Amino acid sequence: SYRIRTPLDTIIGMTRLAEDLDVNDEVRDYLHKIDTSSDYLLGVLDDMLDMDRLENGRFEIRPQWAPITSVILNPCIGMMLPEMQKKGVEFVYPTGHKADSFEYYIDVTRVRQMMMNLLSNALDSTPEGGTVTLRIEHVRHNAGHTVDKVIVRDTGCGMSEGFQKRVFLPFEQESGLDDEGGFGGGFGLALVKQVITAMGGSVTVKSD
Repeated sequence: SYRIRTPLDTIIGMTRLAEDLDVNDEVRDYLHKIDTSSDYLLGVLDDMLDMDRLENGRFEIRPQWAPITSVILNPCIGMMLPEMQKKGVEFVYPTGHKADSFEYYIDVTRVRQMMMNLLSNALDSTPEGGTVTLRIEHVRHNAGHTVDKVIVRDTGCGMSEGFQKRVFLPFEQESGLDDEGGFGGGFGLALVKQVITAMGGSVTVKSD
């Protein structure tokens, strides 16, 4: 992995140096997107390594206190919005939420990884003219804990009942549903389930 990580670290480092220069707002926005996307690519590499850790019982969660909107939602939305626009998919996402005032005890890197996997899968299965929606619903809270539901919805072709039972298994794929082809086939959703379960949460899938 170091052969990939070394040049990627160089890209990230040089981008951050460039962000400190006296550049106009447009260039600064481009640099910020390069920086964010490079971080995501580093996360993809970590996905690959995590599969090895999962198989060998060495998967770890490193939680910290962090605001979910600025640390998780905004970076993910910023990375996905250009991809949605490029494909002609409408992206509906929260622009302000009660969660802004809370900090969550989460593994920031892995939760961001999880969100990107869910949104990327939604985009892959949604044809041009469709819609991907990201929503947060507050469930309940007390003095020390809050429970919130994150919903990623798309208007793609849907899944068969059989595939819904296998969707969180590595390398599972469904095909032949429509002209858009199949989806799945990787380990992103398997890692999503592992991350959520390790942090005491749960994940479900529903296809209408």
